[in-house]
Amino acid sequence: MRSRAFLLLTLFATITSVTRAIIVAGGDGTQNTTDPFGLGSSSPWNYVGTVNGDSGVYLGDYNGGYWVITANHVGLGNITLPNGDYTAISGSGMQIGGADLFVYQISSNPGLPNLTLAATAPQTNSTASVTMIGNGANRAVTGTTWYVDTTQTTWAWSTTYTGQNSFAQGYSWASGNTMRWGTNVIDGTSNYNNTSLLSTTFNNVTGSAEGATGDSGGGVFYLNGSTWELAGIMDYIGTFNGQLGSTAVFGNLTEFANIAAYDAAILTAIPEPADFATLFGVAAIGFAFWRRRRRA
Repeated sequence: MRSRAFLLLTLFATITSVTRAIIVAGGDGTQNTTDPFGLGSSSPWNYVGTVNGDSGVYLGDYNGGYWVITANHVGLGNITLPNGDYTAISGSGMQIGGADLFVYQISSNPGLPNLTLAATAPQTNSTASVTMIGNGANRAVTGTTWYVDTTQTTWAWSTTYTGQNSFAQGYSWASGNTMRWGTNVIDGTSNYNNTSLLSTTFNNVTGSAEGATGDSGGGVFYLNGSTWELAGIMDYIGTFNGQLGSTAVFGNLTEFANIAAYDAAILTAIPEPADFATLFGVAAIGFAFWRRRRRA
């Protein structure tokens, strides 16, 4: 069975060997903190920022208003993008279609071209990769091996071998959060909490990405032809039965809202400026068993 976790900001013990997130396999964990796209102002990197200690994505200028999208469980908050800080407009937030998606306005223009929303989801089990960007938890520099007793109802995990019948590998989280990117491929779909989801699997392959605390609301981008599109907003992680908290284990899932299922609803939800004022009264605009936990 599975349980899910929101990718909400949480507090946990400091680990002395610290690097910066999203959790990325390989290296020492300090990689992938600068723009990987090389597209100037239209680079997806420029659109992802921090919101309430988590993440959000700037959508663009629609009908004279400047709009951000994030996870519904992150909610409305000021956003810090690579080019500056932007103030959220109180009362402007709207949940999209009852899903774990939320849009709201900011009060000034970041000066970026409008982001392209995916009308078609990336294919599952394809060699085409997606790029995940978020303000996720840091990672220990070196990996960890856990020995797992799967004969118990709740599997018992330990870093000491005492005859357990299985093992797992991955990384412990560490203190702090930093904007980071990583890549992966779409290998699953599901529906949870009234949200159409796509998922990726964390693999023991250099560059493979996994969501962590702080990544909720972060963007998942897909190159469709010559255009980078917003394909998803990170919502959940899927972890193994009994898996210790603050860990990223190879085989874990990252699940994100499928933007292609909501693109029309998103654009419909963003009203004309006059309608916005009327509506809101605003004056100034391996393992078989899983569990999902709320984090990011």
